[in-house]
Amino acid sequence: MSLPPQILEIIERLNQELDLIESEANRGLEIVRGLLPLFYENPILIQLLSTLNNSLLFRDNVKRRIQIAIDSISPPQIPSEIVQAAAEDLGELLGRALETKMLVMRAVKILEDLS
Repeated sequence: MSLPPQILEIIERLNQELDLIESEANRGLEIVRGLLPLFYENPILIQLLSTLNNSLLFRDNVKRRIQIAIDSISPPQIPSEIVQAAAEDLGELLGRALETKMLVMRAVKILEDLS
């Protein structure tokens, strides 16, 4: 069974957001790694480092959950309830990805202002 267009759209958007999270988090990590040797006990830098690392873990987790959702609705003749549940799960993940992206972008902005 091919995936419904609505689910494909959510997956596409999720992947775009996750790619942005990854690139911004990596950019922020480069900045924080340059600042940490100078201020190694600074709790704000440590918190920002944790935030960025957690966002990368979030990205990996969501990628796995996307694949699980795809696998769960790919076999032929899947009940519509399972497809609906997968769509809801993916929609919820998209909302969390958008929140995470905003958090990462704020962290990177703080780091840019510090450097």
